Amino acid sequence: ATFLVTQWGLRDAGPFGFLAVRLAIASLLLIAVSGRHLGGLTRQEAGYGAILAVGVVGGLGLQSAGLATIESSKSAFLTALYVPLVPLIEWALLRRRVPGTAWLGAALAFAGLLGLAGGGASLSLTLGRGEALTVASAVVSAFAIIATGHFALASDPRRQAAAQLVV
Repeated sequence: ATFLVTQWGLRDAGPFGFLAVRLAIASLLLIAVSGRHLGGLTRQEAGYGAILAVGVVGGLGLQSAGLATIESSKSAFLTALYVPLVPLIEWALLRRRVPGTAWLGAALAFAGLLGLAGGGASLSLTLGRGEALTVASAVVSAFAIIATGHFALASDPRRQAAAQLVV
């Protein structure tokens, strides 16, 4: 449903204008809910938040730009490719040992995506501009998830998320 709502919002705003409003609302809500926990933000947490913000804005921006030109169901399917990409990237590029359960989870998630997309869904993988932007968003999102996992152990997640959203 969020893909369809985003697609409707993109009719009246460009991808990054829409994203700016979306993240501004999220920032205000996070501050309202967790404000008392956000004091004492360190430079390290702010730096991690800024790095992760690049991934979020890149991933969501590319996804929104792609969604402006393709069906919301196709966008949802292509975006979800980040699930199997995370262990692949960790294994292939970062040379990290990926547990068998992560591989199993990625395979099941991908099989589930294929199952959800079946039954008459248009999954011709002609990589037009919208599809290419959306696949790129999945790659950027996978890297952002890996970075989040790396930074999460070194800082308070609420302060890091607040810095990320504000940036």
